[in-house]
Amino acid sequence: MGGAVAAAGGALVLGALGRIRRSARLRDALLLGLGVGILANTRPYEGFIFCLPCAVYFLLWMVGKLHTRIELQVRVRRVLLPLIGSMLLLGMFMAYYNWRLTGNPLLLPRVLNTESHVTAPMFLWQHAKPMLHYRNDQFEKFYNDFERVYYHTTWDDARRVTLEKFDLLGTLFFWRAEFLLLPFVPFLFRDRQMRLPLAAISLGLLSFFAVVWGQPHYAAPLVGALTIVVVQLMRHLNTIAVKGRHIGAMVLRVMLVILLVQTVGRALSHECDQFRWRCAGNADRATVDAQLEKVPGKQLVIVRYSKDHYVHSEWVYNGAEIDSAKILWARDLGPVQNEKLLAYFKDRQIWLVQPDEIDPTQLKPFPRSVPQSAP
Repeated sequence: MGGAVAAAGGALVLGALGRIRRSARLRDALLLGLGVGILANTRPYEGFIFCLPCAVYFLLWMVGKLHTRIELQVRVRRVLLPLIGSMLLLGMFMAYYNWRLTGNPLLLPRVLNTESHVTAPMFLWQHAKPMLHYRNDQFEKFYNDFERVYYHTTWDDARRVTLEKFDLLGTLFFWRAEFLLLPFVPFLFRDRQMRLPLAAISLGLLSFFAVVWGQPHYAAPLVGALTIVVVQLMRHLNTIAVKGRHIGAMVLRVMLVILLVQTVGRALSHECDQFRWRCAGNADRATVDAQLEKVPGKQLVIVRYSKDHYVHSEWVYNGAEIDSAKILWARDLGPVQNEKLLAYFKDRQIWLVQPDEIDPTQLKPFPRSVPQSAP
């Protein structure tokens, strides 16, 4: 939810491109490939859009359309060939990963999940698909109630979700003192060094506003480009002088002090995000997990929700290696389905957890019952 990994990927791509143009080192070519790989595996859609202007910039440099003193042979040997090699390795890794998870080397797990479960529109111009029905109440509430009610492909809804995204970006990616930089925005468009970051930001924001849902980590690849733009605006502000007095430098110092005070204040109050629920986690589930880590052998936890369970408070999720995991979590799906699950994991100790009870951390041995025949 934080998006730090995708932000690092975007920063690596931009940073590597700038260094490649100056010195064409092998190390920077590999860092460029690493950044692309991070984006491809964290934010495939937004990462792809972000990389489009970067790819154009790189190709223009390779064919000599951007000023460079580095000879073509050196560019090919030090940068192009290593980058192609890293991209081939990345493609092979992703194809293998996809094949092991989805059975198709070209089918991403996220795409399979969307095709299997999601019926609400994902882009502003899409309409809802026919409703699906699921095996448990939590999926029914989430996919058929929460998601489908949020957006109905109307102009009013499009306007509402767009304004929500503006508010989200303004809250999480900027601080109020940055409004002092707005008068210097026109200078950016006359600065050739800012063309690539501005192009990446422009296309990235278009992709961000094109989707229905707005989450801060969707825009994470843009963090590096946004930082470059803000720092350049500060440099322009720093040059302002009135009658020999460096007014711009004084204002800039005030801005940085405000940012420092705000950051320290949040750190002292242990505020990891302005939307606290994003980093709070499920403390009760963590308590149960810690208890079971001390129990010898493999464990299986059956989670029994109440009918009015809050759908966004989810307890059931597991790692990729299901069979070898020490602790597994599963939903209570009734006697018939439960018995199938217990028969498969017969080598595990079975527990029952009821998150909506007074003490959600209480572990109980799971009561076995004789399954009834399905009607």
